[in-house]
Amino acid sequence: MDIKPFGAFLPAKHIAQQVVSKPFDFYTHEQLDEILLHNQQSFLNIVKPDYRNADKAEVNSEELFARSRGRFLQFVNDGIYSQLNSEAYFIYRQTANGQSATGLIVGASVNDYKRGLIKIHEQTIERKEVVLKNYLRSVKINAEPVLLTYPSKEELSARITTVTDSQPAYCEVAVDGVHHQLWLVDGDEDKRFFTEQFAGFTEVFVADGHHRLASSALLYDEFATNNPNSDKLPNYTRFMAALYADDQLGLFEFNRLVKDLNGFTEREFIAELEKYFDVRKVGAEPVKPANPHEFTVYLHNTWFYLTMHEHYKGQHLQNNPLDAELLTELILKPILNISDLRADKRVAFTSGVQGLEAVARRVDSGRYVAAFVLHPVHIDQFYDISRSGKTMPPKSTWFEPKLLNGLVVYSYE
Repeated sequence: MDIKPFGAFLPAKHIAQQVVSKPFDFYTHEQLDEILLHNQQSFLNIVKPDYRNADKAEVNSEELFARSRGRFLQFVNDGIYSQLNSEAYFIYRQTANGQSATGLIVGASVNDYKRGLIKIHEQTIERKEVVLKNYLRSVKINAEPVLLTYPSKEELSARITTVTDSQPAYCEVAVDGVHHQLWLVDGDEDKRFFTEQFAGFTEVFVADGHHRLASSALLYDEFATNNPNSDKLPNYTRFMAALYADDQLGLFEFNRLVKDLNGFTEREFIAELEKYFDVRKVGAEPVKPANPHEFTVYLHNTWFYLTMHEHYKGQHLQNNPLDAELLTELILKPILNISDLRADKRVAFTSGVQGLEAVARRVDSGRYVAAFVLHPVHIDQFYDISRSGKTMPPKSTWFEPKLLNGLVVYSYE
């Protein structure tokens, strides 16, 4: 794998807490209103540059993206961001509830992605790729790393620990009870070590950020075609990635919620489930599937446990399918008439990291009538599917940690 350090833009240390943000879609409308009205230093002002403007630019338009670029340049002019004088890698650690996850932010190679060394497990939507590509082209910065993972390696873990133990963090912020720390790796020996170590990897895996990665590749192709002799071209051959060993990640399930039972009464729906599953009524206490290929269902204040009938296991489990595939093929498609999870507005998703109480609350609110809880994908299954060139159904995995926006900014210019 080909990685390089880069001269990032970083927020000023003393105001980093006010600058960084979670990904845009992690906020409610009320939270966005509060931040954008009262915190003019938040990176969200770059994402939503005309929030205070009477004349709103069209969504995803070049005019809107140009305003984002202008807002970033204003942040630089005001000293909210400044660019490092030298190239560096960055160690990024998140700590919550006594558990830490630590990785390395790098300039990764678009060509590694094109050659298949960076392996995907999810198909992207072309129109979303194009919108993100146009945004990157106009704003000329990348502020949200693609999350990549790899099998843990002792030498890398030890060197990361050596760096973090030997020098203070560049900055520290706290967001929603999570402690975030960032270290600069700017010593020549350390930079050479990480570059050489990752050069020995013949494959790494996308955990989160398939669309951001695909859009970076589109941007590189477009820029190379239109500017073949530009001295900026090397910047476009790279994208910002966060490399986390698999023992630093949490891998959670993505659960499904449905808005109706396709005309069935609750009793009829349970009867349909019993064609394939032993359905055991658990009660009001939340319960998770104990094993792969088992499910739990929350329906009308009651939890049910689903175990597949023995005589169906040979037919449906012989190729070790993902539980998300089984759920669609045995329940969502034949019973509820939901086959296209990307487009059907009757189905929604919630990550396992939020807990079963959050699942129940969404059903109890009346917005959904039932929820299906899955067993998490195992990391070996994730690797096997990524290596095979196959893809998972939409919303099959949820990886933690989720990285902040605007903590490290990669510039194309």
